[in-house]
Amino acid sequence: MSLAENLSPEFMKELLESFETISNALQNMTRAGFDDNSRFRVRAEYVDDGYIRVRDTSATIDILEMLREFSWTFYNLAESNKLLNDLVGAVGGALSGKFTEFEDQPVGAGEWLNVLQYTGTGQVDEFFILSPNTNFRVQVTVDGAVAFDKTYDEIREVQQNSRDLSAFAELDENGDPTGYYVASMRNIPYAVSIQIRVQNTGTASITLPNVFVKYKTLGE
Repeated sequence: MSLAENLSPEFMKELLESFETISNALQNMTRAGFDDNSRFRVRAEYVDDGYIRVRDTSATIDILEMLREFSWTFYNLAESNKLLNDLVGAVGGALSGKFTEFEDQPVGAGEWLNVLQYTGTGQVDEFFILSPNTNFRVQVTVDGAVAFDKTYDEIREVQQNSRDLSAFAELDENGDPTGYYVASMRNIPYAVSIQIRVQNTGTASITLPNVFVKYKTLGE
């Protein structure tokens, strides 16, 4: 099934109706309970003047009907799971992986390096920069608005609050500093456009050994 078919109004209506059926069945099943004398009771809920009032009333429980609710719920769970798998498969199949890389890229003092500029829908899986110093800024513009604009030092300060940000001094296999610094970002979705730029904030030109971005685009 194609992505267009999965995103059609008919498909989404079928998926939402399946979820609604599951919700109603679960509500019906959870109304049943026991009182202090181990007798079946049913909790009746109704809305009056904007308030939800709850009261317990004795009731006869139809075991056969409850079994029907269980059966219907499990059936719809299976149907919903199938519909969601179709949708995920279609979206995954429509995403195209791309990769952009710069090696030994010179950047003048105060200048910007345009790493990625793309119009369309997709997601940046990873952005990575290796620099000989910490005098650089990363700016990310998502759907026409600046969503991220921080220096290396600022990224280091906030990285502990996000699993998708990293900034650190590179170490060799012996654990010794290499003299280079790394910053990376992950998982940046965009609906209309994406732009990633790096600025040399120092007073002298630098050469960036490696800058790359791995991203996905929809429908290409």
